Amino acid sequence: MPDIPPQMPGLAARSIDELWQWCEQRGRGVSKLAGEARLDGCRCILSKYGDDVRVRFPGSEELEPQHPELAAAVQNAPFQALVLDGVAIAIEDGVILPREGLAALPTGEPPFPAMMAAFDCLFLNEDLRQQPLGQRREALKEAIRDIKSPLVRLSPAREFSSRKELEILSRWAATRPGSTGLMVKDLTQPRQSGSSEDWAILKAAAVRKETISRQEIEVKGSPQARAAFIAASPNEIEAARNIPLAGEGRSFFKKAYLEPAGLREDETAFLYLVPRVLKRAPRIEEIDAWMPWLMRQLQQLNPEMVVALGKQAGEALGELADLTMPHPHAVLKHGDKGEVFRKASMLREALSVQGIECGCGKGLLGEEIRCPILKTDVERRLVYSVIAEPDTVDAQGDVMSAETIEEMAHNFLLRSRKFDNRHDWRAVDAAPVESWIQREATVLLGERIKAKSWVVGVKVFADHIWEKVLTREYQSFSIGGRGVRVARVRFG
Repeated sequence: MPDIPPQMPGLAARSIDELWQWCEQRGRGVSKLAGEARLDGCRCILSKYGDDVRVRFPGSEELEPQHPELAAAVQNAPFQALVLDGVAIAIEDGVILPREGLAALPTGEPPFPAMMAAFDCLFLNEDLRQQPLGQRREALKEAIRDIKSPLVRLSPAREFSSRKELEILSRWAATRPGSTGLMVKDLTQPRQSGSSEDWAILKAAAVRKETISRQEIEVKGSPQARAAFIAASPNEIEAARNIPLAGEGRSFFKKAYLEPAGLREDETAFLYLVPRVLKRAPRIEEIDAWMPWLMRQLQQLNPEMVVALGKQAGEALGELADLTMPHPHAVLKHGDKGEVFRKASMLREALSVQGIECGCGKGLLGEEIRCPILKTDVERRLVYSVIAEPDTVDAQGDVMSAETIEEMAHNFLLRSRKFDNRHDWRAVDAAPVESWIQREATVLLGERIKAKSWVVGVKVFADHIWEKVLTREYQSFSIGGRGVRVARVRFG
């Protein structure tokens, strides 16, 4: 078996632009290009001729007697002649270690076991060196199938034909376990020895620098976010303003998503599967390339809940997402049939947001706003109450304006229409059948009602709830909701 020197890359590119320039030059002919992860290991040539099996580490010969497990992996392979080229990597419990793990420690302890990631086949019963690399890789796949050893595996390669595909491929390679960058090879060329213009590399550091420079929107939100919302990708307005859901979508998100969920804006974070403007839905390979970045952000934020916004985000995140909600932009465009509020309620329950309940003392309006029952219609199981009156001082000396009360009444009918028991957020079998703003002051059911008060009539269906109304265990309604305390200024 001849001593075959390794083929080495002729270009170490410092940026994707420089690498793409090299690719364009290669592509002017009939070249087909493919990229694979450049692993942190040592170059390895594994050969078998009859019963003679050898493991070579060009440039690191001291490693050769330390890894007989690689030779044993091909000892019984059904080939008279076999030569594989690849990278030996150190592994421990399936985890790729730095290349230093291939050598015995100074203490004399043995090295970690090695595995070969093979990327070329030079002999397979015959000399294949003059065949194009694409054909040699097909022979390599056949050889690995017949070797049947977990210590000899195929180094995956992906073909590409555009700069955009190269960008995606470079990020994919840089995020592979044990990767130090991207190796690009010309699939149409025969085997060469030494430095070759048919191979080029891009180091992972260059990929990370390029990735950061092209990230068009930052992660937004509290470092201690309770909920992280993840959408597919930003639009141009979001990227230009560097704000997620800029414009109408942002205000709608606060009103329809955060408030019903009992979340403040400073309790949330907003991320993307692909944090770049694409003007289309992200492709699978783009999502895969950015997924390690997204996972790092989530690890840093460590939210209680991960919420996917939109079908694509939900499918991409899978079990990583605790909940999938419609994207605000889609709801604004196509409308909503109650899905948003239902999901926001689920989020609220999952987070166990106790602060929604009145009386928590966290800057809400009033210690507790209780609304006495005015009248009970026993025959029809109806209960009437004034839910809120304008400029009425509550237990903490707070008041609500007529405008606030009217907005609250409208939002209740639009989004909720539900009642619970002592703010446990589990809906009880009761429903509002009447709800109105009393436009003028009047006497209603024996009580004087202020103008612009909110009055509600509730029909109770559940027997156990109705029993508590009759026995006066339930004597009032209590509002659950968040508000902002604002100082009142009076001029005399």
